[in-house]
Amino acid sequence: MENSKKKGPRVIVATIIFLVILFFTIEFFIRETQEFSTTTMTNILLSSLQIIVLLLFLILLSVLGRNLIKLYMERKRKVLGAHFKTKIVLFFTALSLVPTLLLFFFASDLVSRNIETWFKTPIDKILDDTKDLADGFYENSEELTLHYARQLSRTIQNQKLINLERRLPLIEFTRNKLSEYKLDEIGIYMDDEELFTCLNPDLPLYDYRDVKKNIVKRAHLGEVFSSIDPMGNGEMIRRGERVSNLAKLVNVREGFSRRDDRVPEIWFNPMDSPEGTIETRDYFNTKVIEKEDAERMLDDYYDERGWDIDKGTPTQEKLKELGLEQYSN
Repeated sequence: MENSKKKGPRVIVATIIFLVILFFTIEFFIRETQEFSTTTMTNILLSSLQIIVLLLFLILLSVLGRNLIKLYMERKRKVLGAHFKTKIVLFFTALSLVPTLLLFFFASDLVSRNIETWFKTPIDKILDDTKDLADGFYENSEELTLHYARQLSRTIQNQKLINLERRLPLIEFTRNKLSEYKLDEIGIYMDDEELFTCLNPDLPLYDYRDVKKNIVKRAHLGEVFSSIDPMGNGEMIRRGERVSNLAKLVNVREGFSRRDDRVPEIWFNPMDSPEGTIETRDYFNTKVIEKEDAERMLDDYYDERGWDIDKGTPTQEKLKELGLEQYSN
């Protein structure tokens, strides 16, 4: 009987120690994981942590409840010292609960007062940083362009390329520098007269602007200046759309069609992994994507882009809208 009484507390203590060690082991494994994702293994580990916490709470509740019942029975039988033991138990119970409750209320108040600050996006700082970045980009572009212009002017003067009989070497020189400096346009002027202009052939004429005469006169007088033309609303997006449509036209020219935009066949074959079966599912993870679904999604994509649904090519209307009608053939 005496051995069984001693064995009971030892089992409880050993169980608590084992659960605590297991808890910190699992917590350490999750914290050290390189990529925390909602895989089956991770879900199992998190569920295990919850079960361990629940078991520890039940053990505490059972031990505390057992001793309180035992204390109550001793007081009922008027065992010597039961009243004093009751005061001690209540005192230490309150001593453990009061700091916990105070810490809980303090933490709750701290979180409620600061959660908006923690997750508030500093819009003003982001805008200021973006403006500083744009200003730095413009300043660097101005300095670099001015350096290129001076280099071109000095080379043309030293090699006497401005002479009429050397016009073809000047044109060839300008084209080479256009590619070397990665510029979109270089204009050569004599006095106020434009001799010629070399343009980047990869950009549509839609994007180029004529140089105003007053700017040419100011440059001829030796004034160094720069200007920035603001884009209209959505112009950046429109230019990006022209680029993607041009890329599509290049693919069409090389023989690509709708069949080349279809997803790989392997997407529709379930694959086994340590975490379970992997299938291609929709955004809400409620439905397995079949071939018919993928075809309908491709139809919707073509329709949104303004492309021919059957062929997967930009329509004449879309090319005209983007100023690319010269590439329709």
